[in-house]
Amino acid sequence: MNKVIVNIQGVEYTLVGKESEEYISQIGETVDDLLSNMLKTNRKLNVSTAAILTSCNLVDEKFKLEEELGEIDKKEAGFAKEKQDLMSRIEELESELKDKEASIAQSVHAEADLLKKKQEELSKCQTEISLMSESVREYRDDNEQLSKLNKELKFELQSYKYKVLDLQNKLFENQMTPTKEQKEAAQKQSK
Repeated sequence: MNKVIVNIQGVEYTLVGKESEEYISQIGETVDDLLSNMLKTNRKLNVSTAAILTSCNLVDEKFKLEEELGEIDKKEAGFAKEKQDLMSRIEELESELKDKEASIAQSVHAEADLLKKKQEELSKCQTEISLMSESVREYRDDNEQLSKLNKELKFELQSYKYKVLDLQNKLFENQMTPTKEQKEAAQKQSK
């Protein structure tokens, strides 16, 4: 406990309290100032009447401050409820966000798997296309060779046809020639 001697309107009083000495001294100075102002405002008042009026003013101010404090407490309670509501909403939104993030992550993972499968399929298709292209090239080469061989064989066949025709003509002439000779011989004999 702290004891402080304060001077209020020329009279010394000992104030005792748990607060610091500066705080207790400040209370004494404030009371002295309030009484001095009250006495200056109305010079007909004595100290005890000024003390009662000052006390009434202080109690009035205390009541007004308590009422104001009550309003502030109500607002604070309203703010506390609003804060709690907002915190609940934040928790809901965070939960929704986590769910959406999980859903997006799952979708991304599924899309990545699908993309990987498509890339594997594409790679297989490209390999097949490459193999087919090689086969097509080989078939073209074979086809070109067969076409050349076919042309050569057609040319040979045509050539053989001409030879056969030529031989047939010669055979026909040869067959015709003895017939002419026979005719001539027959004509000679008939003469």
